[in-house]
Amino acid sequence: MNNQELDKKINNLEIMVKSLEVRTQEDNEAAVQIDKVVAQREKEVHEAFDPTVEAAHKSWKTALAQRAIYLNPLKSFKSLLRKKVAQFFDEQKRIAKQQEEELKKNSKGISPEVHINIEKPKGQIVGESWKAIVVDIKKVPRKYLLPDQKKLDKMAKATKDKSDIPGVEFKCETTVHTRRS
Repeated sequence: MNNQELDKKINNLEIMVKSLEVRTQEDNEAAVQIDKVVAQREKEVHEAFDPTVEAAHKSWKTALAQRAIYLNPLKSFKSLLRKKVAQFFDEQKRIAKQQEEELKKNSKGISPEVHINIEKPKGQIVGESWKAIVVDIKKVPRKYLLPDQKKLDKMAKATKDKSDIPGVEFKCETTVHTRRS
């Protein structure tokens, strides 16, 4: 089947689907028949394009694998270099903090500041990335906790409309599928 034939069939289906209003049992039966035609058109599209898509996907995967042979070691090198530079900066911060504490001990009531003076090579950008680490989940305020949506959905499916979980309602959404026959 050529693309022009597919275009025509799909355009005809679009008109049928958009103009159909399901208000009666007969309309519902017509919708099922149209849904079956849509499924048949999907099958025709897959038959027409899947061989090309699969061949392109296979080529893409081969190219990715070839690229990875060279790229993965480079990524590893970059990561290792950056880790070593970060460790250098962390050590310099530790030394500066230690010097600051020693100066505090020796000075009377004056809070000295020790600055790290490291000349960065051209193109080097050093920043900070802050992350939170939960050390005691029981102490974390509620506003920072997320519900487990997958678990809640499983409960809703299992118990239907009988929610015994405070603050949670179970809602039923109607879904429609049509079997190919």
